Amino acid sequence: MCQCIQSGCRCDLKIGSIAVGLTAERGGHMLTDVFPQFIKEFPHITVEPKEINVKTQISMIAKRKLDLGFIIVPYGFPIEDEYIHIINEEIVLAVPFDNPVIKGLGGVKQIDLHEFAKENFVIIYKESSLRPLIDSIFRDSGFIPNILFETSNNNNLVDMVSNGSACTLIPKIYAKPNDKIRYFTLPSHPHTELVALYSKGRYLSKASRYLIELAKKYWTNYPYYEI
Repeated sequence: MCQCIQSGCRCDLKIGSIAVGLTAERGGHMLTDVFPQFIKEFPHITVEPKEINVKTQISMIAKRKLDLGFIIVPYGFPIEDEYIHIINEEIVLAVPFDNPVIKGLGGVKQIDLHEFAKENFVIIYKESSLRPLIDSIFRDSGFIPNILFETSNNNNLVDMVSNGSACTLIPKIYAKPNDKIRYFTLPSHPHTELVALYSKGRYLSKASRYLIELAKKYWTNYPYYEI
């Protein structure tokens, strides 16, 4: 792990390690994809992946216990360290295919969330960095949802929609082809921001910057489901 803050430090030698924070749901897939490319360029750099939630990553970055953290910036949460933008990712509405609200809508791809004010919802749990944004979307839509179920796993939310239990709001990455679900965008197009976070004042080595570059390429070209 590099502790340098000078641009001429020895962190640019092609040997050492990078401690990388990743969230369990999305981080592992990205790293598995980009690691073969990274190791070709930096064969003697060890990447140390650590599956940690966003708030813990932020704390560890501040204490210099991680070199990088790939996180969704928490809505309204002050970030005192530095970060590099990766992508914006839209939040979409997932609805059971037989929900009466969408009956007869045909090929409509966008809908006002307020139309579902009387429907049941399953949503991400309160400890998630995504939850404040989800709460704000409901608030801006003018209603408090009837919540049946909360979970730490977005894929669980999709499964609950698929079995007809309720509707949900999820980042678009979790929207997968499913003949039991219809997905919709919202008029305000709410979104999250995925970033690479690092300690304020810390010099990013060439290896770290290359890893960020690969991550940005991965997420920019990710095959999102076309709603």
